[in-house]
Amino acid sequence: MYFWRTELLARDLKAGVLSSREKMKYFLAWVILIGLSFSSIEAAPLSHPHWGEDIVGVFCLVGFVVHCHRLNQKGDGSEFIERLLCVSWPEAMKLAICSVVVCFTFSLADRFTPWLVWKIISDALEWLLLLFFLRRISLRIKWIAGAP
Repeated sequence: MYFWRTELLARDLKAGVLSSREKMKYFLAWVILIGLSFSSIEAAPLSHPHWGEDIVGVFCLVGFVVHCHRLNQKGDGSEFIERLLCVSWPEAMKLAICSVVVCFTFSLADRFTPWLVWKIISDALEWLLLLFFLRRISLRIKWIAGAP
């Protein structure tokens, strides 16, 4: 895996010598970088009150990508990154719409429920929505690849 020498990576991509597993490693590195950068947007990592949740989220995303790659390999084993990115887009739009509806509902309910109850319920729903979203994508990858 190249960390700095982009021209060598470009040469290998052009020659078609990178395996699907090698491409997945680059995608995983990208997922980790994006996940960690989102968690540090609000504040410095140690002063950020949800840094533990952010780390768990990054591990969940890594596990999800590895799981989808394995499903793809059990099928035809081709075009993993393309499939994952393309299938994720419409599913992400559905997740965004569901999240807006849930947030709007909870903004109304916030006036009538204690803060701690609201926080526990909203965090649980956030994780359930994310897991549902990831499950839908993995099922699509499995179907496209023809995995058993």
